[in-house]
Amino acid sequence: MKISLTDCVVVATAYFLHRRLRENKRNSKQLPGPPGYPIVGNMFDTMTSELWETARKWGDRYGGIINLKIFGQSYVIINSYEIAVDILDKQSLNTSDRPNSVMVDELQGWSWMLANMSYGEEWKRLRAPVQKFFEPSNMVQFEHVLKNEVQKLLRSLLRSPEDYENHIGAAMASFIMMVTYGREVKSSDDPFVLRAREGIEILSIANRRGAYLVDLIPWLKYIPSWFPGAGFQTVAKHGAQISRDIRYVPYNDVKQRFLSGTVVQSFVSQLLEGSMESASTLSEQDEETISAAGGVCYIAGADTTFSAIESLLLAMVLFPDVQARAHEELDRVVGNDRLPELTDRDQLPYCSALCKEILRWNTVTPLGLPHATHKDDMYAGCFVQAGTIIFANHWAMSRDPVEYKDPEVFNPERFLPKAGQRVPRDPGKFVFGFGRRICPGKASAENTIFLMATQILAVFNISKAVNDDGTLMEPVVKFSSEGISRHPEKFACSIKPRSKEAAGLIAVD
Repeated sequence: MKISLTDCVVVATAYFLHRRLRENKRNSKQLPGPPGYPIVGNMFDTMTSELWETARKWGDRYGGIINLKIFGQSYVIINSYEIAVDILDKQSLNTSDRPNSVMVDELQGWSWMLANMSYGEEWKRLRAPVQKFFEPSNMVQFEHVLKNEVQKLLRSLLRSPEDYENHIGAAMASFIMMVTYGREVKSSDDPFVLRAREGIEILSIANRRGAYLVDLIPWLKYIPSWFPGAGFQTVAKHGAQISRDIRYVPYNDVKQRFLSGTVVQSFVSQLLEGSMESASTLSEQDEETISAAGGVCYIAGADTTFSAIESLLLAMVLFPDVQARAHEELDRVVGNDRLPELTDRDQLPYCSALCKEILRWNTVTPLGLPHATHKDDMYAGCFVQAGTIIFANHWAMSRDPVEYKDPEVFNPERFLPKAGQRVPRDPGKFVFGFGRRICPGKASAENTIFLMATQILAVFNISKAVNDDGTLMEPVVKFSSEGISRHPEKFACSIKPRSKEAAGLIAVD
């Protein structure tokens, strides 16, 4: 191909214009944020167990968007819902990427997880079946599974209420396993559940800021495990095995049952059936997509709802007036001869508002999952470079005193319409994420929380525990923050049937 002088001039002009534009952007003012130190930047500023609260306080000085640098890497924390919509929703094509973690993605092999994938064709291919499956119209066929698991939870709470933590975890695990793999969980030591629980713990540790030096200094990944100080390699090897097991062991179990004709309807069985309709055998890409999609559903679903229901119990102990009003509405609308259903939601405005307040009061993922910019950009006249890691501070949004008066108080009434007043923002608009990375299981999670919360409240009275001498025990209110999620630590409480009639609504084993 012949290249003319004109071609050279055009290419050179375009190059210099691009370079000048990039330099102009870099010379633009930077987003506001706390000053850092040479080399390490703001590393010491972020060494706190609750960065979301620290960032919220920074907002009083720097505004709704905070800029940080750690070892040259740019971070942005967005405290303002409106700014999050501007950047993560309206500019989602550029802000839907994910930062790479050497420990999580490369060494432990969790790159197949939808939440960890970079935005692109592979991500779209995996998200499509997950999003389609969790559409409300499709999930209707699994309502009986949810009802059955909630009944099992109610029976467990009736038998041994002091063990509520394990009961809630087992109910959620069983529901997710049944919906995803068609596998019934009969005990809390089910090997599939234990493996998935270990995976959640591994990811929680690996996602803590600065948990592994290799994420700050990537070349350390080449150090062999026998080298002094390279203990992370042993941890990575174990994490990689758990990652493979979570992805392939339950998938292979469903595939074997599908091929033998003994499979129970589930997410994975639907994908297998769809793939086999168009071909007599499964392609390698089919197997990779289906196994990953199944693993994604379990890991993503159980932890969030588990924390929300624990928060419900804690709130009912701390705010008995709220529980009394919920009981009154349930008795008046539903009555005493049946349990509430999902179809009752429109007739239970206070209970619906209570579920919204659960999501707001203890935001399960205070900083959400990190986004990353794909290319250089500008916001409010400030330069945002490619590869900037962006956190939406759900916690700060949930504690906005302008939007939510007395934000530390658990008050469902705030979401009930009042004449001449605007109803505060539904926390479901931010706690499930933003833009193209919004949680595809949002509707399913909200349904699960509503059904569990209303049926627990229909049957039980939740109150402060009583000491042997008859005095009330004040619950110790503490939250553990592991990785990206926040959970109430176990607290003492009393969970008793409201009446014999209420206990009678629980199906017998």
